Amino acid sequence: MFARLWVVAALGAAVAGTVVAVCAGLSYYAELHGLPPHITEVRESAPAAEEGAEYDAEGEGTGLARLLERTERHPSNPQAWMELAHAYYKNGDYAKAESAGLRAAGLGADNPLAWYNLACYQALAGEADAALSSLAQALRLDPELVGRAQRDADLDPLRDDPRFGSLLMQAPQADEVEGDSQTTPTDEELAGVESLMAVGDLAGAADELARLRSVRDDDADVAGTHAALLLQLDRCEEATEAAARAVELAPESADAWNRLGLAHHLCGRYDEAVAAWAQTLSREPDHLEAVYNTACALSLGGKSDEALQYLKKALSMDPSLAAHARADPDLLPLAELPRFAELIGREYAPPSSAEDLARSLMERIERQARGEGAALGPTGPGGLSEAEDYAADHPDDAGAHARLGMAYMEAGRLEDGIGQLRAAVELDPEFLSARLALSQALLSFGGSRDDDDALDEALDHTRYVIERQPESLPAHATLVGAAFTLYRRSGRDALLAEAEASLRVLSELDPDAALVYYNLARALALQGKVEDAEAALADAVGLDARLAVPAAAEADFESLPGLPDILEAATADEADAGARLHNLYVRGVSAMVHDRYEVAEELLREAVTIDPGFAAAHDALGRTLYFGGRLDEALTHLQRATELDPQNADFLWHLADCLSEMGDIEGALRVDERMVELAPESADARYNVACDLARLGRYDEALARLEEAIALDPDMAESAAEDTDLDAMRDMPAFRKLIEGTDE
Repeated sequence: MFARLWVVAALGAAVAGTVVAVCAGLSYYAELHGLPPHITEVRESAPAAEEGAEYDAEGEGTGLARLLERTERHPSNPQAWMELAHAYYKNGDYAKAESAGLRAAGLGADNPLAWYNLACYQALAGEADAALSSLAQALRLDPELVGRAQRDADLDPLRDDPRFGSLLMQAPQADEVEGDSQTTPTDEELAGVESLMAVGDLAGAADELARLRSVRDDDADVAGTHAALLLQLDRCEEATEAAARAVELAPESADAWNRLGLAHHLCGRYDEAVAAWAQTLSREPDHLEAVYNTACALSLGGKSDEALQYLKKALSMDPSLAAHARADPDLLPLAELPRFAELIGREYAPPSSAEDLARSLMERIERQARGEGAALGPTGPGGLSEAEDYAADHPDDAGAHARLGMAYMEAGRLEDGIGQLRAAVELDPEFLSARLALSQALLSFGGSRDDDDALDEALDHTRYVIERQPESLPAHATLVGAAFTLYRRSGRDALLAEAEASLRVLSELDPDAALVYYNLARALALQGKVEDAEAALADAVGLDARLAVPAAAEADFESLPGLPDILEAATADEADAGARLHNLYVRGVSAMVHDRYEVAEELLREAVTIDPGFAAAHDALGRTLYFGGRLDEALTHLQRATELDPQNADFLWHLADCLSEMGDIEGALRVDERMVELAPESADARYNVACDLARLGRYDEALARLEEAIALDPDMAESAAEDTDLDAMRDMPAFRKLIEGTDE
């Protein structure tokens, strides 16, 4: 599943034309400096005095010193001056805030937020005339700011001045402003949400959107953005409500239906998820996320044949997804199928839980830390062309290079993006958000290209950020991802210790993040710290019992003697009987695909004992016994699965395999023919019939079925060229013509 891999589309495009949309690609970075004047950060509500403690009024505090240095290096950068003004404001030095704000407004004359913030600083400094003049300019540029001005405590010093009321009265009234400024979330309110996201406070951002929706819940984009944030927080029921509301308000929106599918999937409602994604695909047939995630939901729902069809389509749209599919826990039920191995381009073997699954889980931590689903999205209207133009006009502007780097990333030009981000960091070594973006880009590059130098560079940049921002959640998450990936290749034990340190920080910053504890357990187990690893794993599954599934298959945990008890506790604590049953089933399948047949048999027998009508559990138990060579016992459970669910093509497939292995080719043929009836578009089904017919000596019929299979999937010709079931036809001209595509 890559729900969070793509959820950035919801966050980035949800509120078109607002500050949220403009800053989508930067939503998790604290520094938005060096960008064109219209891409700015709005001033948040007035802080308490202690909130500015990191700044020293004399300019000696590390945060303020860096901002002062930046304005010296980039005196024509309006964002640098806005950040400096905001720092003085947080420190309560309103006179200096006004001075810096004047520079920001002068450089960004068409930026309403710069003028509005300046008005607040001036009001707090007792400069009523200047404040009213600045506020008038802000309202001329953006009349919707009148709603904010009416309730902003920073403007309280002006409220007794008749000119203040007159100024607000002269601004367009609520019914004259599109969207009703009093009840529709304004750009600044949405930018407040963006600010919370920028500092990693996703829960705060979600709560603020909930408040905005309580005022007026008829904006599909805001409801959709709310759903996307709740998905990031794994609050599936709330996400479902918000996504359903977005669908109600915008029933023709493919993205709205897609978010509803993600919410259902997160809640474990796989059939509902598939139905929602079907709606997405009816509106946008090439919606890659919906295609891939439908495969995941079908896989978890026990519908392997359909899942493979959707996975094949997704890979045809983007072949690079094969690497993600190899590590995706949602596709574990497919892992033992040879066709799955062919699709993802590896030798037929169970997935590597030690590396691929670990990387998958760490990617989720990184995405959760960022508060979005993808690394570097577009940074403003106009995308790549605008970014290139702006960078060409501002060659010495670090922000311009950062913005272009992000645009290149969005366009899939990874190496070009890295080059631009390097240029940004060279121009401004303290541009920490660009440095962190560079480290994440290098992590992606190094992981996909097996480039250890890139991974080492990613670690260096991340360490630099952590030295200056020791509580940066995304920086620690990035370090962990790079350290694990590089450890797998180099075996450098020091990397595990470094990953452990960052994971401990992450656990303090977000004590409810189950995946942090899961990966902390992995780091500890790999270092031989058995007791600590077991304690961390117990915390992980205690926070999220679903993690018992990958833990059961995790090679890194094989050295933990307490693992069975931890997994048993996770299952025993499951209050929902249905969820407990599903837990047993998935753990059993996970054990089976990793050749732990005794464990798998025990878990699956318990499942069918609890629910004798659980067809998928009977099927999985039958396969476990089949792989263990106990064919007669396997046949009993495989037949029972098909009796309980006679329309399930996968169950029929497994039964046919067992009959074929037992030498009952006629029986296998009857079952395979039923598969063709159920799945007429399945090339695999027709191919299996061809093999059965060939083994029975019915060669003309076999060739006809083989031709049908190859017509549905040309790759079947490669399988046929090596399949021993077809050896008897190998010298036939008609067979060679099918395989080679040439006349004899």
